[in-house]
Amino acid sequence: MTDERPVRRLLFLHEDPALGRRLADLLGTPAGGAWRVAHLTHLKDALVHEEVGAVDLVLVGTAPADADSLGPLRRLCAAVPEVPLVSLVPGRGVKARAAAREAGAVDCLDADELNNDLLVRTLEFCHREGQVKRELARVTARLDWLTHMDALTDLLNRRGEEKVLLEELARCRRAGRELVV
Repeated sequence: MTDERPVRRLLFLHEDPALGRRLADLLGTPAGGAWRVAHLTHLKDALVHEEVGAVDLVLVGTAPADADSLGPLRRLCAAVPEVPLVSLVPGRGVKARAAAREAGAVDCLDADELNNDLLVRTLEFCHREGQVKRELARVTARLDWLTHMDALTDLLNRRGEEKVLLEELARCRRAGRELVV
C-alpha cells in the first residue's frame, strides 16, 4: 500500500532560475511531498498567478527581480491573506527574520543553509497550519451564525437583533444622528 499525498501548489518568487529548477526537482518527488512548483521572477507575475491559479503556499526568495524581499511579502500577504507565505532570508540574521515575519511571513528559512529535509518539513508544517487556520475561520463563522440566527427561520434571533441594534446605535452616535426604534 502506497502513501498517496495530494499534489500541493507552491509559488516560488525569486530571480534565480537555477534555484527554481532545483526546488521544483526536489519538491516534485514523493520524498519532497509532491509539490507542483511555479517559479516566477517578478512580483507582478506572482500577483497575476495568484489571481488566475490557486496556490497552497508561497515561498519568497531573498531577491525577486523587481523588488526587495519585504515588499513582495507585504503585497502578497495583502493580496491573498489566506495563503501562507514563507520567506528565504540571507544568513541567520535575527533582524531579517523579524522583519520578514512583520511583513507577513509565517516562517523563515535560511537561504544560505537550505537543506532538503528542513525545507520539506517547513513547507508541510506551514501548509498544514494554513489549513487549520482556514478551518478554524470556517467553524468560527458558522458558530457566529448559529449564535445570532434562528436555524429554523434564518432570521436574527434575540442576540442577533441586539448586536445589530448596538452597531447601528454606535454608527448613529459617530454620525451625530438620532436613532428611532
